[in-house]
Parts: sequence; structure tokens; C-alpha cells
Amino acid sequence: MKMNTPKDRYLPDKEIAYRYTNAMLFGQEMELNMKAILHTIDYSFDDLEDSLHKSQLQQHKTFDKFLEKATAGSLREKLRNAGIMWSKKMLRIIDKAIATRNNLAHEFLVQLHLPPPNDEQHEAILNDLNERITILYQAMRITRESRKNIEEMSEEQHERINSMMREFGIEPLELNKGLWNNKDTNQ
Repeated sequence: MKMNTPKDRYLPDKEIAYRYTNAMLFGQEMELNMKAILHTIDYSFDDLEDSLHKSQLQQHKTFDKFLEKATAGSLREKLRNAGIMWSKKMLRIIDKAIATRNNLAHEFLVQLHLPPPNDEQHEAILNDLNERITILYQAMRITRESRKNIEEMSEEQHERINSMMREFGIEPLELNKGLWNNKDTNQ
């Protein structure tokens, strides 16, 4: 097998690199939104640590540690298990975006690597990246809106709890101070 020398390798030009970067930005924002949704659910509504598989719990120890290292696919699965409901069309977009993001992260540049594209191939690469940007942007918008909605629901729930505590004569700041001062340091 012939080894390729640096002279044989092709580095993407600025147009390709710029579009690749935009696509990956939207993919990363999608992932961050998915993590934020799960974090909000875990914090405000349901302890999701119980949703980790035994191997995930052994590897990550806590749900927060799982979120730090989770892949887009595993985030999607946890969102489904947590009851996040998207329409079939939205799910198709998100699933396609996850596959697109994974391809960009693990294969796209290597496939571009050799040989340098001619003008027609260069235009096809740019068109392909434009399609990927669109897919990832749509998924980022879906997850952003979902994140906004779940965070608003969390705020409403916290306000209801704070209101109830005030009815009992306890100010939320007093309650929080007591929680932090008495926090179990073994956790």
C-alpha cells in the first residue's frame, strides 16, 4: 500500500473550510441544546440518573458527567426516554442532522483529503456543504425552541414552588440558604 506524502494531500480551501465550520457550529449548538434540555429535566422535573444504563453509570458515575461526554445519538435517545416529543418531521430532521454531524466530524475531511477536486467537484462539495448546513441549522432551531420551552416550564414550576413556600412564611432565599448550609459534603 502506497503511503501518501504531504505533497499528495489536499487541504480544503477557504470556501470549503468556512462552510464546514458553519455546519459544525450548528451541529455543536444542536448538541448543546440537547444537553441543556436534559440538564433542565434532570434538575427541575425528574432525576435522570436512574435512566443511565448500568454500564453508563459505571463509566460516568453521575448524570452530569454523562452529559459532558455524551454523543448526539445518546443524547437523542435520552431525550426520547425522558418523554420529549417531537413531530415525525422534526425527528427525521434531528436524526438526519445527527448522522450529518457525525459524518462531518469523522469522515468528511478524510474523504476530501485526496486528490484535490477539479472545479466541478469543488462546486459539488460546496453544494453538499450547503445542504448539510441547512439540515444542521433546522435541527439547531428545533432544539433551541425545545430548550427555550423546557426552561420556561422549569421557571414556571420554580415560581409555583416559591409561591407555595411564601404562603408558608418561608422566603425562597431562606430556603436556599438552608439547603446550601446543610448540604451533604459526601455527594
